[in-house]
Formats: sequence, structure tokens, C-alpha cells
Amino acid sequence: MLFPLFKGEEPREVRVRPDTFLTIFGNKWDADNLGAIERIIDSFMHDNPRIAVTYEAIKGTAYFEALNARSSSGKLDDLFMVNHDTAISLHRSGRLADLSDLKNTAGFDAAVMRYMRESDGSLRWVPTTISAFGLYVNLDMLAAHGFTVPETLEGWETLCRYFVSRGITPVVANNDISLKTLMIGYSLHPYYEKNRDREVLMSVNRGETKLGDLLLPGLRLGERFVRERWVDAAVAVKTKKTSQDLEIFAQGKSPFLLTGAWAVQRLKNLKPDFAFEVAPYPISEEAPVLVGNLDTRFAVAENGERSAEAKKLLDYLLRADNMKNFALSTFSFSPLSIDLTLGTELRRIEKAFESRGMIPGSDDVLDLPIWKLMEKASVMLLSGKSAEEVRVWLNRQTAANTHVKQTAVSDKQKSI
Repeated sequence: MLFPLFKGEEPREVRVRPDTFLTIFGNKWDADNLGAIERIIDSFMHDNPRIAVTYEAIKGTAYFEALNARSSSGKLDDLFMVNHDTAISLHRSGRLADLSDLKNTAGFDAAVMRYMRESDGSLRWVPTTISAFGLYVNLDMLAAHGFTVPETLEGWETLCRYFVSRGITPVVANNDISLKTLMIGYSLHPYYEKNRDREVLMSVNRGETKLGDLLLPGLRLGERFVRERWVDAAVAVKTKKTSQDLEIFAQGKSPFLLTGAWAVQRLKNLKPDFAFEVAPYPISEEAPVLVGNLDTRFAVAENGERSAEAKKLLDYLLRADNMKNFALSTFSFSPLSIDLTLGTELRRIEKAFESRGMIPGSDDVLDLPIWKLMEKASVMLLSGKSAEEVRVWLNRQTAANTHVKQTAVSDKQKSI
């Protein structure tokens, strides 16, 4: 920074030594994501020379294992990323600071704020992106068979049966987010459309409604995909998301792929010899349904030595310009706006987001680790289990979670 040392003297550069050191722990490691994060951090340190910030990233599920280990040892970073499931466990154990006093959440969309609130009304994390899940469509393959992009479940199922009859597996799927997001969206979108989502999810929290019963329509849909051979279950159960699934789809042998819309650039980098688009899920008879998630969620450690400075950094991350640039780097939407242009391939996703909003894959009103549970449910279906067997298993998880919650509340009351 430049300071005039004496009156009338030309300013010259003086190094201001930082006296506060913040650490950020996250799972964003792609070059574009990392570059965007580093630019924001550099800008923050330029504006706040007495604060130094370092960012550490670990890829994939290993990140959340490391996060849990740091939490257990009492060594959480000042600022860290969480997902729905880890936020539940960390909040229960009293490790997440309330972020209701952040200034820049004031510009968040009202629906986004509704999805962020915990069932107790607190704000324990904030998202910097909104990710979408989509149906990747091989436009050339559909056109060659005289079809267009399906927009209803009946139309999609008709196409799936057609391609199976010609020896073609219609849908490329992975062993995580493909069937999982499809089943969650299909089961829950009627409640969101009727504004009954909070009522129903709170009923699950209280143990009055079982999760397996609530998601049974989706489980049956997933079972149908496996039984009718609309997906190759033996391949899908071993296929990793937004990597191996993209490689399979890029071969041009299937008309559809279910995976994250943020992977568009990764698919383009594989140079497929066909045109493609990403569409919302055709799982309704009225209009396609967009399933998404509030992502890149940041949290601050409760009672941390530098929690005030960490919140200051987080508020800086939430500035409109920083949010927009970071969202663009991840091919995602910003929680502050819906006017991003993400590219021709995502025009259908953009239109659905602007006109109808989305169904959250993991609504934080729900006090169950639905993300991990439905990943397991997907693997069970791909491994040959029936929808009924998975329903029973999920219902057991609901009962176990209710017991854990009651125990946690009881322990907290004893400590008061």
C-alpha cells in the first residue's frame, strides 16, 4: 500500500505486516475454481493488509473425511466448506457459528434464504453458488431418430423404450448424483409446487413421516430405470460422477446422460463429435423440473479465536461482483441473481431457473443426511435391490436419526 510518510513527501510503498492469519479449507480445486478463489483472496488482502489468508483444498469425498477429522480434534479452520450432511452433524455438535449478522446476505433471493434456514431458524452456512443437475441430450442422435428433447415423463419414457428396443442403452448414469437427484426431484416437486415442502419435511424431522415413505415414488421410478434397462446398472454402479460418466457419454452411443450441469466444460474438453444441450428433468406431465442445490457452502467455526475476522472475509466473498465471478467459474448460478448467461448448452436450464425456480436436492429444513442416504439408495437399486427394500432401509434411518436428535437435545439440556 502507499502512504505519505511526511507532509509534502511523495507516497512510497510501505509493507504492512499482517497480524491476523486466517485459513480457509475447501474442496474446490479445479483450475478455474481455484483461480477465482485466489483472486478474491488477493483482493481481500489488498484491502485488509493486516490480515493474511491461505486456502487449502482436498478433492472429492476425502475432503469431508478430513473436515470431520479436524472437527473431532477441535482444529477446525477459520472458514470452511460444508455440504448438507456435514452441516447437520457440525451444527448438532455446536461447532457452527450463527451467520445471521452477515451484511451481504441481504441481497440473497428470498427462496434461497428459505432453503438456507435451519429448522430452528438459525443461519449456519451461506452458499456462493447454485448448482443445477440436468439431462444431457445428444441432439444429433435424437434428430437422427426423428425425436426432439423430451419435456414430460411420458415422452421421456417413450424414447427410452424406443432406444432399448434397438439395442441402445438410453441413459448414462453414475453411482451418485444421477438416480439420486432424479428420485428426490420426482418425489418432492409436488410438495414444493403446492408450498407444502416445509410442512412435509418438518413432519419427517419429528418422525411422523418416514423418509422412505416420502421418497417411495422416486424409488419406484429409479427401480423402473434399472428394471427396464434404461440404464446399464452393472456399469453405472461403478461409474464416477462428472468424470467417467462424461467419458462414456462422449462416445456418442447413448442419447442421454444424468449428471451435474456444471460439468459442461469438462464434456466439451472431451471433444464429442455431436451437439448437445442440458435440460431440466422431464419428470412431470406439466413441465420439466429443475433440481439444484445451494453449493460451495461456507461456514465459520463457533467460538473461534478469529471468528470476527472470518466473518469479515466471508462477507467479502458474498459481494455481488465476487459471487458472480465465482459462479461463472463453476458454470453455476449466483444466489444473488438469476441473470447469468452460462452458454448455449445451458439455455434450457437458465430458462427453467428464471421461470419456475428449482427443487433443492438437499433442503436444510430436513434434519436428515439425505445426500448420503440417497447416494446409498441409488447404489442399492443399481445393485438389484427393490424400491420396497430401499424404502424399508430408509425408514430405519429416519427412526435412528430421530433417536440421535432426541439424545442430542437431552444432553444439551443436561449441560445447561
